[in-house]
Amino acid sequence: DQIIAHDDLQPIKEFLTNYLQTQTVTETTCLKIIRFNPSMFKLVMDKYPEYLTDELIHIVLNFNGMLLCLMERPTLNHCLLAVQQNGLALQFIQKDITYEICYHAVKQNGLALEYVPDKYHNLELSYTAVSENSFAIKFVKPHLLTEMMMFKARCYIKYDKGTMVTIREHIL
Repeated sequence: DQIIAHDDLQPIKEFLTNYLQTQTVTETTCLKIIRFNPSMFKLVMDKYPEYLTDELIHIVLNFNGMLLCLMERPTLNHCLLAVQQNGLALQFIQKDITYEICYHAVKQNGLALEYVPDKYHNLELSYTAVSENSFAIKFVKPHLLTEMMMFKARCYIKYDKGTMVTIREHIL
């Protein structure tokens, strides 16, 4: 259960890069490389875009939803997959954002509420976000705050000139 440092991956990346340069690259080769090391997605995407299949993209986004930021035109399905893996991937979705995508994002990581468009802010999303991560209360619209949310966040809220501040901050 060791954590591999980013620098430890460099020899693997160099090996895979050299391997790709010496082999006849096919869709199967790209798929094998991505399965072995999903962080090679950018290399495959840049050098072999013709081999980007849905299966390959699903492997990558299941590994790290934040890799959505590398995709120019992700589908709704790609966006949903990315936020289910990491809710903060919501920040990389520029258009075609849906309530369903927002819901799954805050369900996975309450702090994703920061990236939810105003038109989707409602009680359900806010409560889901705060239930997942009490710090998400910072992104709840003032008119949606409830006693239950504040209890879940284990802090008391007051407004000082329109800014939400925890009383705990004033005490400490």
